[in-house]
Amino acid sequence: MTTRPRTGFVYTLTDPRDGTIRYVGKTSGQLLTRLAQHLASPTNPAMRVWLNALSLQGLTPEITAVRTVPIDALSAEEERQITAHAQRGHRLLNSPYYHQHLADLIGVRAALRPAAGPSIEQRNRLAAFLYGRLASRRASGRISKLAAAAYVIITGPVYLAGATAMASWRSRTVRVTVFTAMAVGYLMDVGFDRLAHDYVTPYLHLPELALFWRHYLAEPLRTIGEHLLVLSPVISGAAYKTIADAAGVGKPVPTKMPTQRKTPDPTTLDTAARAAAALDAALPKRPS
Repeated sequence: MTTRPRTGFVYTLTDPRDGTIRYVGKTSGQLLTRLAQHLASPTNPAMRVWLNALSLQGLTPEITAVRTVPIDALSAEEERQITAHAQRGHRLLNSPYYHQHLADLIGVRAALRPAAGPSIEQRNRLAAFLYGRLASRRASGRISKLAAAAYVIITGPVYLAGATAMASWRSRTVRVTVFTAMAVGYLMDVGFDRLAHDYVTPYLHLPELALFWRHYLAEPLRTIGEHLLVLSPVISGAAYKTIADAAGVGKPVPTKMPTQRKTPDPTTLDTAARAAAALDAALPKRPS
């Protein structure tokens, strides 16, 4: 008598919100049992965040068998399917692919380049902080283009000041100047102000210093500030565009499931039917 070899499934987990495949796995047991194991103990931190986000909306992933193969070929087929899905552009949360797609989990893909310096990374984080939620709301149609533009223009000086401060703080001269001013302020506050007034300021030509500051420093600095204030909407607009492009602003929002998902997989239907029968059997019977 010939023994039929045991088989297992290679399956996918699909996000029910947009029909995208986010995970490829394998199991030698029942599909719904494997789904329950994922929900109880996610495979990696990215999956945990994804599953928790679905849970907060009362949703669970859809599990679908894509291949049925003998047990001894299950691991090789899983690897083949993971590679194939990744090459087709599915943003998988399998390791190591989830490292590239972590920002999907918060609705904004980071625009950082691997070779970006610290100041560029800081500016991108500042832009994500100021415009990340705005971009997500704009992508989902919850806010108008005019309102988004107004917000970017109003917060332009804030972004510009923050980005300038981050860039300036990298300079050792700026850091030394700030700490020196803090130290001098502290010394003056605790009592050295009288010493400076009695023994230092008499030897300073204060009118000449004030004139020098007003004509050669204050006025040019004010002019530069006015020019930057005019440019701030342009600079902040470019920062917002990077975040908005990553969030999918301007792209059509999917309103229905992909065509290929209209006809359910027979294996999925069979699994759902068996799960429903098991639930019916577990319910207490009403007396006739």
